[in-house]
Amino acid sequence: MNFYEKAFHETLYALGQQHLDNLIVIGGWCPYLYSRYAWDRKAPFPSTVDIDFAVKKMSPDHFSEPVFRKLAAANLVPRKMDMDDENRFQFAYISDRLLIPVEFITTPSVLPKGQKVLARPYVACDPVPEVDIALRTASIRQVIRYKDKDLLVQTASPAAFIVVKGLLLEHRVNSQKLPKDLASIAFVLRYVPDLQNLLNEVAALREHESFSEFVVILKKMFREGDGCAYGMLEPFFQQWGVPRDRVREQIKTTFDPLFTIFRSRRAERRP
Repeated sequence: MNFYEKAFHETLYALGQQHLDNLIVIGGWCPYLYSRYAWDRKAPFPSTVDIDFAVKKMSPDHFSEPVFRKLAAANLVPRKMDMDDENRFQFAYISDRLLIPVEFITTPSVLPKGQKVLARPYVACDPVPEVDIALRTASIRQVIRYKDKDLLVQTASPAAFIVVKGLLLEHRVNSQKLPKDLASIAFVLRYVPDLQNLLNEVAALREHESFSEFVVILKKMFREGDGCAYGMLEPFFQQWGVPRDRVREQIKTTFDPLFTIFRSRRAERRP
């Protein structure tokens, strides 16, 4: 188990089952969980650092303060997030001079029910509209054994994960995360054991209000001429063992099945 895996598992362990029941793994650790647990197959280690959770339900009594106390007691390091709110914190796992942020996000419709300025320290949870599709889609449930506990961990479905990552491409302020998001989508498409089933699950999400935006963003990223996706993905495909002279071909082969769904008349809503 490398340092990053230890940070991830220690965070799960620190949260405990009661809080894991209210959380869905949503970020770059999803491909790790798919390949190691759901798919049970060998795959390259995904390029990820941050540990991201989507919060299903919010209230100060059941999330904000209790999660702060749990993580603080487990010796994760709190970091103040807001100069105007001295009690709002984000956590990180720190060891060997490496810092792994632990972040909580949810949809705006969930957040107002529990997010308010509190008189005691609490964990930050930020609104991310793109995560809505993952919270509305059935998650994958996996039992992970760590130390002396069996932890039931909920992970966004691969189809919902692809759509969320695609939607975030348009809004990435941190340009370093954009190639990793694209690579996460490629990872799922490339290593999923049953590609057709995955494509069927993606197609089933067409009716969600954000799906048409997802289609537009992916098409823009791969547009011939000024499309930037190929250049961003090349280093990852080479890391995955694809010969340099075949990388562009393999990128196209990997994403073509997804674009087949986009070509369906129902994939994009027209005004």
